[in-house]
Amino acid sequence: MRLVISLLLIPLIYFYGVHLIDLVGAVSLAHPHQSAFIYTLAGSALVFFLVLRGGSYFAIFEHELTHNLFGLLTFQKPVGFHVEKGRGGYFQYQGKGNVLMTLAPYFFLTLSFIALAFYGLLKTEYHRYFFLVLGVFTGYHTSSTLKETRLNQPDIRQYGVLFSLIVIIFGNILCYGLILAFTLDQWPGFLAFLKNGALDFWVAGKWLWQEVATLR
Repeated sequence: MRLVISLLLIPLIYFYGVHLIDLVGAVSLAHPHQSAFIYTLAGSALVFFLVLRGGSYFAIFEHELTHNLFGLLTFQKPVGFHVEKGRGGYFQYQGKGNVLMTLAPYFFLTLSFIALAFYGLLKTEYHRYFFLVLGVFTGYHTSSTLKETRLNQPDIRQYGVLFSLIVIIFGNILCYGLILAFTLDQWPGFLAFLKNGALDFWVAGKWLWQEVATLR
């Protein structure tokens, strides 16, 4: 099963990666929302990386919270999680577990996606401040992920290092792409990024199937 998933994710990494590069090229620092997001992302990522310790209470809490969130989304039953400053934390659940629940903290921008839910509640004059906050949240995730992602991490070793890295790379491309697409064109951009990568994958898969069929 891991081999099949890997073979599916590798082309998805390419297709969504191409669209992410296109989004980066489309960023305009003259646009107030886009510049607010980019500058605060870069600045906060640097500050958090230099100041925030990997074993800080909040970093561990956010990590375990993401395990909990994906446990719920994948129909596992969370029964609690524990956080100890400087010592780490652990997540308790009932169920078989799965790769998404285990690896989500290494690619899912929890705070950034939670923030998106509040965008529609804000008046237009507050949107610039929203993207400032979104940049800080995204910068925090960037910093914490760089510090937390180690090949000897039990979460990563659980499903095999190579397979875990493929999942994490795809997850980061997808999640950063969605956040950047939202910054550029809000929900229409968000949905377009999601659709375009999937459509490219479908077209390529259909072409490959037809090529294989001609060899029979």
